[in-house]
Parts: sequence; structure tokens; C-alpha cells
Amino acid sequence: MPRHSLKPAIKRGALLAAANWPVTLIQASADSLFKLLLAAPIIGGVFLVALAVGSEPYALMSLESRELVATIASALMSQPLVLTAYLLALAVVAVGGSLFVFLVKGGTVATLVRSDREAGAIEEPPLHVSTVARASRFGVDEYVESAWMLFPRYARLGVVLMAAYVVSGLSLTVMFVFALVWQFSRGSWLNYGVDFSGGTLVQVAFSQPTTVAQSVAASAITASSPSDTPTVRGTGSASVTASQTRYGTSP
Repeated sequence: MPRHSLKPAIKRGALLAAANWPVTLIQASADSLFKLLLAAPIIGGVFLVALAVGSEPYALMSLESRELVATIASALMSQPLVLTAYLLALAVVAVGGSLFVFLVKGGTVATLVRSDREAGAIEEPPLHVSTVARASRFGVDEYVESAWMLFPRYARLGVVLMAAYVVSGLSLTVMFVFALVWQFSRGSWLNYGVDFSGGTLVQVAFSQPTTVAQSVAASAITASSPSDTPTVRGTGSASVTASQTRYGTSP
């Protein structure tokens, strides 16, 4: 979109939303209701955990958010039946609430598109209230009909998006678990430089090609103890090696 047409487009969108304010109100109410529905399983999880561990709900609610989540997660993991019921309740709320939002969004989009097609150049000055009011295309019957007409498309799109979110979440979880297992079993896979590990980094140039193994052997001979032997690696040049040691100023 050309740069000079961005401001009129934003102005037109704001005027269309103002002219069809019932649609904006319905959409905002649906989004708020969906968020409220998502909060219900969280509050229910507190009561489930309280019943499972024999604690009082208000004692759990007094915890900080991180401690509350950790307590709920650990308690649910120790009670498979409670965990299954909690996940089913969360899935019902998430799927049902998403379908409801998709239904409302279908009517919202259809109404705004119809208003955009028939409103004319309402963004052009002079701006009058009557001109904006004529851009309203909201009607209960038309809204409901449009919502049901576009619902199958939005539902299919929503299923695809939810599947993508699930796959992404599972992938991140698998990678996170793999990283933790690797970290505790084999150590870090990152090659920390001198800025992180400390010490002195020295590049040595030789008059003839030298292998890393020869540099390591020479460093081991000159080191005062095995712990002082520097880490030697190649630099891409046959006659230059880089040595890093935590003690002293040279390998």
C-alpha cells in the first residue's frame, strides 16, 4: 500500500468500526468471555489440587503465580485421574470457546466488509455524523445469517491454527527436554569463549605448518600441571593455532 494512502485507510477503518459499533461491542464481549472461560479451569485446578493434597484453597491462592503454577503442576502429576479430568476440562473450554469466537467473528467480518463496500468515501472531508451513520450495515438477522454462513470456513481455519499451535508446543517441549537431558548427561554443547570461561586467548604463528596435536603436545610439556594445559584449536590456517588457558598469559 502506498505510504500516502495508509492514513486514509486507518481513518476509514476507524469510521467503519464506529458506524457499526454493535459489531465491535459483540466482538469485544466474545473475546472477554473467552478469556473468562479460560480462567475457569485455572481456578478449578486450584480447588482440585486443594482436594487432592488436603489443603485449603485460600492457602494456595495466597502463593505467588510461579509457586501456584508449580504447586498445581506437581500435584496434578502425582494424581493421574485428577490430571486427566483437568486436561479434559481445559480442552473442552479451549475448543468450545474458540468455536464460539469463530462464530462471532464470521458475523463481524461479514458486516464490516458489507459496510466497506457500500459506505462510499466516508473518510474524505468534510466529516459529518450523518455520513458515518449511513455506513452502518448492522442488523441482527443479517449478522446471524453471515455468522452461520462463514462459520465452517473459520472453524476449518481455527482447527488448522490450533493444530499448528499444538505441534509447535510439542516440538518446543521435546527440544527443551532434550536440551535438559543433554546438559545434565554430557554437559553444555556450547563452545564458550574466553569472555565467558575466563583466562587468556593467544594465537601462535609458526614458521612451518603445525598440527593441533603437535601444539597440544608442546603445551602439555611446558605446563606446570595437567590442569594448566591450555585448550588448543585450529584457526583455518596450517601454521596458526589458538590456545586458551585459565592461568598465566601464554600457553
